Amino acid sequence: MVTGRRIFAAPAFALLACALTARAQTNSPVVIKAQTREVLVELTVTDSKGAVVRDLQKSDFTITDDGKPRIIDDVTLTHEYPAISAQPGTLRLPNGGGRTQAQETRPNIRPPAVGHSTAIVLDEANSFFEDAVGARRSVIDLLGKVDPDERIALYVIVRRKGLVLVQDYTTDHELLKRSLDSLWPTGMRSAPGVHFNVDQPIPPFNVPPGNRDEMYVMWRENSDQARAALEELATQLAPVPGRKSVFWMTNAFPPDIVRELGLQIGWDKTEAALNKANVAVNTVDTRGLYRASNQVTGTVGTMRQISEATGGKTYFGRNDLDVALAEGIAASRATYTLRFHLPEDESDNRFHALKVHVDRPGLELFYRSGYYGNGPPTALDMVAGKVEGKALEARADLEGTLTLKPTAQLPWFYTGNNRASVHLTLDVVPDGMAFRQDATGLHGQIEVVGIASRPDGTEAARFADTVHIDKDDRQHADAFTRDTWHYEHPFTVAAGTFTFRLTIGAGPTATGKLELPLVIEPRGSAAFAIGGIAFSTEARPASGPLPSGSLVAGGKVFAPAAVARFGAQDRAYFYTEIYEPPGKNAAALTGQIRILNLSNGSVPQDTGMAGMAGFVQPGNPVVPFATALPLAHLAPGSYRLEIRAGHTTDAEIATRTADFEVR
Repeated sequence: MVTGRRIFAAPAFALLACALTARAQTNSPVVIKAQTREVLVELTVTDSKGAVVRDLQKSDFTITDDGKPRIIDDVTLTHEYPAISAQPGTLRLPNGGGRTQAQETRPNIRPPAVGHSTAIVLDEANSFFEDAVGARRSVIDLLGKVDPDERIALYVIVRRKGLVLVQDYTTDHELLKRSLDSLWPTGMRSAPGVHFNVDQPIPPFNVPPGNRDEMYVMWRENSDQARAALEELATQLAPVPGRKSVFWMTNAFPPDIVRELGLQIGWDKTEAALNKANVAVNTVDTRGLYRASNQVTGTVGTMRQISEATGGKTYFGRNDLDVALAEGIAASRATYTLRFHLPEDESDNRFHALKVHVDRPGLELFYRSGYYGNGPPTALDMVAGKVEGKALEARADLEGTLTLKPTAQLPWFYTGNNRASVHLTLDVVPDGMAFRQDATGLHGQIEVVGIASRPDGTEAARFADTVHIDKDDRQHADAFTRDTWHYEHPFTVAAGTFTFRLTIGAGPTATGKLELPLVIEPRGSAAFAIGGIAFSTEARPASGPLPSGSLVAGGKVFAPAAVARFGAQDRAYFYTEIYEPPGKNAAALTGQIRILNLSNGSVPQDTGMAGMAGFVQPGNPVVPFATALPLAHLAPGSYRLEIRAGHTTDAEIATRTADFEVR
């Protein structure tokens, strides 16, 4: 079976003719009555070295539709492709004209095959100057490594201008070089000195951000420009039949920006437009070889999210970007198409999750995640109607015994008016997880689905993530040598009262579920408030650029814990944030910490109100605060941590509580 990477399915629909009714005249239109629907699943297959696999047969494939096996009618390998033009309007065949009457009446006559087509998008809005120059150089080097008949179009995303066509699809690679020679990155600045060693800490804006809020405004603008450009490209390529290949060369942006309420709706619609146009977006990290600090929450996580949503591949941590592009183009030149029938009684208007398997080890399949049974979804709210992870949820609901027992915490912190970022922190005992072990290590994948539902049952936020365990991901593979597998994932939700439902899956039978309450109180930007509370058993010095969303206070980085239960000898901490409204005297900020014994109501610790000026950062309205829990002085039992904050100059007090246990 295929392991080691999330796989996606690319559906296209064709109506099977059950009855043909022609009028007397030869040029009368043909009427087709459909009683079944043919689902086309287009995918590329590579081996463990990235080489194209071309010898698979129908008997090698199996496919399931929402977990139900389907009978594959046919499997073909495509080598011929239609011509593509990036210019909108009527598309022409290779001979420059439309179909002749002879071609219309003799459908066995087809236009001559043309070379495969590739679109390369250079992202200047989300790249530092050095990276953009390096990407341009990589494309020039690429042109000597692709087949002469490869048709390539070149685009650039220009800050505050959007998608710009530099060169339409052409096999004249010298023309492409001349076009690249005339292209020079604009509106950009140089990267920080440490930029190439860790995930991107600040947005590649033409001016550096002045504070945290300004930084997030820049990230959002960069994200939206990339989203609009990719959606425009989908619109231009939609009329062309077959699979289209796009390589987006970028530094990208943190995934919590994409998941932010409002922006997430736009990205869902863009991904839906790309899938409808049958476009595979391959993402290329232009930073070259560097140590990705977190492939889930860092900017690489965003690249993987967008690639996987459209059936593409992510290339990162490589200095040979020209070779990576050549490998990706070679793989996309051979596309398998699987066909099966969807009976009329199953032509519903819901999402069908597809899984394709190949009975040969070590192969990687790339395709989209599924299809709608009868056209596009009717819901306009793409958050509420989001379909990612629904196959896993259905499988977990059907299984009588859940083999995985997850524990999780949901600390949250305000990011704007009535909006908060929730930092899901999860631990799972890996017993029962099915993975393949070989000389290079552990191979497999873990699926995680999280849903925040309102009291009326509607969804306020949803995310679906796949963590790949393979020889290239030692961070996650090594986690299985410990007692638990640890996972963190931020997502954004509006203030409100929710039930958070978590579903995880690993292998064909290992599933687990968990439900937690989530309450985020409304808060305007002018209100004094305290955020949620994150418990932690790990504090390390804060040095160098840190991933977006890191919990930093007093020069320490606090890793949130997935369980609020500690031993008396443990070293444990708590972290929170205090939000100062405009005009408040931060030097007058005071705080109080109380610990209440829930069994008898006693108060084993009360610090009284004390000054907090040491945690205040000049010019920053957010005051991060953290300190150790006095576990050695607490008897085993259940406790409540209470944090109160205010100012010596007024009577306004904010309070936040969280429960924990001492073993």
